[in-house]
Amino acid sequence: PAATLTANVGLVSGTSYGAQLKGLVTRTPSRFVADEGNEQVASFLNTELQKLGFEVREQPVHVYSTATWFLPGIPKRGNVIGFLKGTELSHEVVVFGAHYDSVNWQSVSSGLAPGADDNGSGVAALLEIAKVLAKAHQEGQLRRSVLLVAFQAEEVGLVGSKAFAG
Repeated sequence: PAATLTANVGLVSGTSYGAQLKGLVTRTPSRFVADEGNEQVASFLNTELQKLGFEVREQPVHVYSTATWFLPGIPKRGNVIGFLKGTELSHEVVVFGAHYDSVNWQSVSSGLAPGADDNGSGVAALLEIAKVLAKAHQEGQLRRSVLLVAFQAEEVGLVGSKAFAG
């Protein structure tokens, strides 16, 4: 099984990772929690994980903090969670995560916030990891269950990760 997983890592390359990152960052000018682009990316992540065979659910998150005074709206989407059930060790779960929201603190309500580094790079890596794990799952080589979590609202107080952990 480890050899198969190692071989599947070959699905990831600088080119495929770069394409994931570029696709994510150019999809919308901002992924801020109250922007339409945030919803678009949540839908995209949901679709991509489903295509790879993940069971996908969305965990609601509620943005409530002293930071909410500057939000022009509230997020309509939550944490996007993909699950693959393992084989003989399915009761053990490995979690991978990254946040999909972004922010431009200079101009929260109207500024561009493509978030290439924070955290488009992490979400692109999450999608590349998803490809590797999905192939291992299809081949019956995924011993442990896996959760991939794209967290919402990290930029306004780690809201999504707190909801997930809570």
